[in-house]
Order: sequence, then C-alpha cells, then structure tokens
Amino acid sequence: MSLIDLKEELKKNKPTLGTKTILKLLLSNNIKKIYLASNCRDKQKVLNLAKIKNVEVISLEETNKQVGTVCKKSFNVSVLGFK
Repeated sequence: MSLIDLKEELKKNKPTLGTKTILKLLLSNNIKKIYLASNCRDKQKVLNLAKIKNVEVISLEETNKQVGTVCKKSFNVSVLGFK
C-alpha cells in the first residue's frame, strides 16, 4: 500500500531526496511527509526528529535501490520527502 501512495505522491509533487537535506528540512519545519527505505542507514535519526517535529513518516518495505527505481533515478534513494 505504501509504495502505491508513493507513486501517487510522485505524480503530484516533486520529491526532496537525501538524508542530509531531509534532516535540514525537518529542523526548519519545511516538510510534511517522509518516506524511508527499509535499509536506510540513518533511519532512527530521521524517525526521532520527525517524531519531535510531528511529521508523518512512512516506512517502506522496499530497499533503497527499489525506491530509487520507483523515483526513476539511476541511484539509490534511502529517504525522500515532500514539502
């Protein structure tokens, strides 16, 4: 179900990619939804900060390679978010 939601969200909005960028956006309260790949290295850091900032986080069952493919990127995507 979550991957279907991600595909729909990608059709509507442009995603922001990358752990560092997502963490900066979380700190500045400029993000509304985050998707995490199952093998994200900084998963706990993102989850903790998102909980503090009250931002919705969707943990995907897919790996970062599969998420990158869904996003039509030639590289792995561990974290992506939408403003």
